[in-house]
Amino acid sequence: MFFLLCVVLLLLNNVYAHEASDAGLEISLNEQLGSYVPLDIHFYDEKGESVILKNLINKPTVIAPVYLSCTNTCPLLLLGLADVIGKTKLKPGKDYQVLAVSFDENDTSQTASEKKPGYLKATNIPFPDNAWNFLTGKAESIQKFTQAVGFQYKKEDTGFSHPVVLIVVSTEGKIVRYLYGVTPLPESCQ
Repeated sequence: MFFLLCVVLLLLNNVYAHEASDAGLEISLNEQLGSYVPLDIHFYDEKGESVILKNLINKPTVIAPVYLSCTNTCPLLLLGLADVIGKTKLKPGKDYQVLAVSFDENDTSQTASEKKPGYLKATNIPFPDNAWNFLTGKAESIQKFTQAVGFQYKKEDTGFSHPVVLIVVSTEGKIVRYLYGVTPLPESCQ
């Protein structure tokens, strides 16, 4: 047990070190509580189909801004979210849904379709396929989304430096909560 705790602490230390390296003033999260995510933004789902947010955000939604080629914090964030989902009493697809929104314009629907099954399985519960969508998009859509939620990131040689956060929005797209770090508590998601 002690060994596992040490590994987790080491991973968390590496997560925050990655995010802070060369971050400068360009990396930030300017909370936009009470503001609305523009629901007219176009993305592509993991099947390659064009979707707009107003057709996806129709119940309380947890949004994870990530990039799919990340090998550090984004997988930890998504696995932490999957773990919490498995522990909550809320029903996915009925009480809430999840969107993993890529802020890397080079991510593709094919990559999203390859990543999604592992995270659904990591919830350890029956999880409806349509209750967790992995979205990719063009630069203008990504920029419109990230500006609306106050998420500012920086392209680096080996990926991106960025805030590690989940964003909770209401059925109407109103930003109601920001959850920081890779391991949100189940109580914070209810």
